[in-house]
Order: sequence, then structure tokens, then C-alpha cells
Amino acid sequence: MTTLSERVRRARTISKLTQSQLSERLGVLRGAVTQWEHPDGTLPSMRHLIAIAQHTGVNLEWLGTGRGEVYLDSSLQTCPVVNGERFLDEIETECLRLLRCMPRRVREQFVSLMRAIVR
Repeated sequence: MTTLSERVRRARTISKLTQSQLSERLGVLRGAVTQWEHPDGTLPSMRHLIAIAQHTGVNLEWLGTGRGEVYLDSSLQTCPVVNGERFLDEIETECLRLLRCMPRRVREQFVSLMRAIVR
């Protein structure tokens, strides 16, 4: 069973974010992320756990408890695994990173646009 600090670090590394990048997206100091990832560090609040899950694309239940699937998006589970990490090419990775930064309403509009282009 992994600890919360290990899951926070794994969520961040899965999304290829540095501690500084994640702290900037969450609106906290980098030291807060460092504390959350340290085995003897402080625990993130529920509000911060939700934000970490949203910005990294992991399942909130997995992040908070270690139960359930790691990925919120089941399509990521079909990606090939390289050195224990899901592998996406550079374009997919950048698209996911940008998509995760968008508000939900904008993401939905963007996905609709992409569907229209593909058809």
C-alpha cells in the first residue's frame, strides 16, 4: 500500500509536472508540494487533494485512499507502459497538459470542436 505522500508525488510525475509547476497551478508555495510529498511532511487539505487530482488527471479516490484506478480517464489505461509510466507521444502529452489547464466548460467546447474536425 502506498502512502499519501507517495501518491501525490506519483500523480505529479505522471503528469510530468515539476513541484514548482504544480504549486503554481494550485496557487500554493512550492514548499507546500514538497511537504505533501515528504513521508513526514504535512497532509494536503481536501481542497488541495481535489485540485491535485484535477491538474494531474488522476482519480481522486486513488489519490486520497490508494483504492481504485489511478487514472480518472480510462482511455489512459490503454496507453503502452514504459518504465512503469503510461507513454504518450509529445503531441498527446502536450494536448493533455493544455486540456487539464482549461476550465471544464472550455474543455467540453474544445472536445466538441475536435469531434467536428475528425468527422
